[in-house]
This record gives sequence, structure tokens and C-alpha cells, in this order.
Amino acid sequence: MGSEKVTIKNLEVIEVDVENNKVLLKGAVPGAKGTLVLVKSDAKIAELKTEEEKQQEEKKEEEAQRQKEIEKEKALEKMATKEEDIVKHFFVTNTLNDLLFFTNRGRVFQLKAYEIPKTTRTAKGQSIANFLQLAAEEKVTALVSSDNFQQSY
Repeated sequence: MGSEKVTIKNLEVIEVDVENNKVLLKGAVPGAKGTLVLVKSDAKIAELKTEEEKQQEEKKEEEAQRQKEIEKEKALEKMATKEEDIVKHFFVTNTLNDLLFFTNRGRVFQLKAYEIPKTTRTAKGQSIANFLQLAAEEKVTALVSSDNFQQSY
């Protein structure tokens, strides 16, 4: 029996000692206790993991997933409009287009779309008065986007 080769399946890996290059197996291993067993497998010994290590990794993955969900919820809370936020108009334009702002006093202001600062979707909005030189009680009443606006005086 000393030189016979026997193939055993369904052995369970109990512990892996990478430093000493040893694997603790559970199952029907042929031969006397304390004899050496040759393990042939596609997996490397360093890749074999105990049940405890697998559970620890699963816990870490679950915690990371929970953390991502919490961050996503926080982002959605920030994105939601609040009671004091009122979206009156929404339009799409190109960055090179001219924006014409018409006020209640008959004045017209021109800005390029790229001159309005870009922000994240969760950022608070800025007053248009920060970009235009509006008078005290002056308000923007209309906004037009134009891709071929030419000034002629």
C-alpha cells in the first residue's frame, strides 16, 4: 500500500497554513495518521481559504454594500427639491449659444452659456442677479437661447 496512488474526492479544507505550506483536511484520507498526502488541484494552496475567512470576506462585502446604499440615499436626499425651491423654467442649450435675458424694465442682457458656472446636480442654485447687473426691483421675465445671434447697433 505504500506505493499505491489513490484518488479521494470530497475532502474539506479545514485550515490553511501558508507560512508552513500545510493544509489541514477533513475526510476519508487513506493511510496511517501523520503520513504525508499529495494534494493535486488546479487551485494553489495560498488560494484555499477556510470557512472563517470566507465568512469574514462576506461580512466585509455586505458592509461595503450597506455603506454604498447609505451614500446613495444621502445623495438622493440632497437631490430632492425642498419646499423653498421652485423650478419655474427648465431648458437645454449648447455651451456656445448666446443667452438673452429680458427684464421687466425693458433691458436685455447677453451671456454665453459657458459663462454660467457649472455645478453638480446636488448643489444649491445661484441667483441670476449674481451674473447680471440688475437694478433693485428688476427681475428677469424671459430667457432666449440663440445659436446665431449677431449684435448690430
